[in-house]
Amino acid sequence: MSDQQPPQDPQQPIDPVSGQPPMPAPAPPPLPPYQPPVQPPAAPQPSGFSQPYGAPINQPPANQFPQTPGYGASAPAAMPQTNSNAIVAFVLSIVSWVVCPVIAAIVALVFASKGKKEIEQSGGWQTGTGFVTAAKVIAWINIAFFVIFILFYVVIFGILIAAGEFDTPNTYNTTFPTPFTTPSGIPG
Repeated sequence: MSDQQPPQDPQQPIDPVSGQPPMPAPAPPPLPPYQPPVQPPAAPQPSGFSQPYGAPINQPPANQFPQTPGYGASAPAAMPQTNSNAIVAFVLSIVSWVVCPVIAAIVALVFASKGKKEIEQSGGWQTGTGFVTAAKVIAWINIAFFVIFILFYVVIFGILIAAGEFDTPNTYNTTFPTPFTTPSGIPG
């Protein structure tokens, strides 16, 4: 006889190399019991407060929002704003270098003084003191250059008058030949 034994169960396969029935696979380790995820504790709710399903979390109901101002009342400004007169003064002082030097510079000085008063009276709700200061400096420099320019030309004109440049008689011939005149100057 041979070493091989017939399988006990005709349905069970036989390993062709060893001739023995295959060894059963080891059983997987058992799974741990199911534990639900841990949720953080809910925030304490004020008495009489209940949120419906799907409502935003940690949001008070509509009746607990602050009241909005009524008709005619305005809400306070959220941030300080730059004074518009200060900005206009700054722009005019720069424009005064190109267009209407003295007039635009004087108008810039007027707007700068108005802007400075408004900024001081606003109680911190308006800014722009830097624009006011820059507008005043630029406008005064422009006016000073214009005055120096005019004085320079007045001095030059005074020197020319003192030197007698404008006292010389006119030595140029004022009659010009025309096609209707003869060389003697008599029309002919």
